[in-house]
Amino acid sequence: MNLGMTCYANSILQAISATPVLSTYLWSGEFRRDVQTDNPAAVESRGLLAGIVASLVKDLRRNSDMARGGKCESVSPRDVIAMCNRIRPQWPLGEQQDAKEFFDFLSEHLHHDLNTHSGMVMAHKLTPEEERRRETWPTRYAAVVEWTRSTKTDKSKLSDLFFGQHISRVQCSDCGATSTTFEVWSSLSIEIPEWDPRGAKPTLHDCMRSYGGAERLEAYTCERCHVATRGSSTKQILLTRMPPIVVVHLKRFSMFDANAAKVRTAVSCPMEGMDFGPYVLPPPTAEETARMNNLAAGLAPDTCMSPPFVYDAFAVVKHKGNSLHAGHYVADCRDAATGRWKEYNDERATEVMARASPAELQRFLSDGEAYMVFYQRRASPNANPVVNGA
Repeated sequence: MNLGMTCYANSILQAISATPVLSTYLWSGEFRRDVQTDNPAAVESRGLLAGIVASLVKDLRRNSDMARGGKCESVSPRDVIAMCNRIRPQWPLGEQQDAKEFFDFLSEHLHHDLNTHSGMVMAHKLTPEEERRRETWPTRYAAVVEWTRSTKTDKSKLSDLFFGQHISRVQCSDCGATSTTFEVWSSLSIEIPEWDPRGAKPTLHDCMRSYGGAERLEAYTCERCHVATRGSSTKQILLTRMPPIVVVHLKRFSMFDANAAKVRTAVSCPMEGMDFGPYVLPPPTAEETARMNNLAAGLAPDTCMSPPFVYDAFAVVKHKGNSLHAGHYVADCRDAATGRWKEYNDERATEVMARASPAELQRFLSDGEAYMVFYQRRASPNANPVVNGA
């Protein structure tokens, strides 16, 4: 139900409900064993948000089953939005909000509610000497170490499913020294390249190449040689950990001007077989592998850092309208039971192109309104995904 401009929340809640593993974890009640009532980061919720979202997902699941028999009732997101507004008073009824911001907020606070490592001792802050030593390690080994450090106090079903890692690496053009920062993310926000209407529309691969491309820095002072360079040193982002669920956010709105025109460029996003491998840290060389084997005693490997990185879409959140604070959100989601896609437009659910070919379905789902695409990693690269129930 739309309670007054709550379509931004409705679309995200439908995508969460369609997320494999997570929805089962919530509606089955399995989440209860992980609820944290004394996590300082969840002081306003104390586990209540997780319970409320789980109840809504359970209602949606029941309604989906009823719909196959011709009966269905819409459910109200009132309790979810009220709890979110209690945690942070920015989600009042009657105000249009950004679906991406709501996803970030919801995933962050569900993580806090379910963070089973919240009471653990935090990893110590690295000294400058330790950072310099880390810079000499094979990048893959350093990535595993940093991910392990980050999970000392942050580990939940949300982080297991949604949280990835990338490095931001600056290289001095004078001495060649690098400075690497490791960052955790829950979604990938990517720019949409400029498009000449006379040519082919951009693809998600075009966006990802731009995301991971080297950027020249206007000004940079190297920590090693202390030389200040202008326009010659570079910065590059490289993915190092790809979680089971990857949420791609197409940046259709300016972060600096809320009234700026929406970017309406259609981006062709593969609905099946999206390979993120070219944008992930390449496999280590033989020499790096030998060094890692010597360094990594007692360090558990991370399968999310090992290829292949092939994904299939299961939900697309769309924005219909001209600006960030005007318009309407809907969610196109794959029905887990039938494999067919449905559009969830507030309380209305309709089947999407039931007999469409994969190419037709892709054009429909990744048009100029696609705002967020939810991908699930394949169990194996040669698995045969069910995309439209065929």
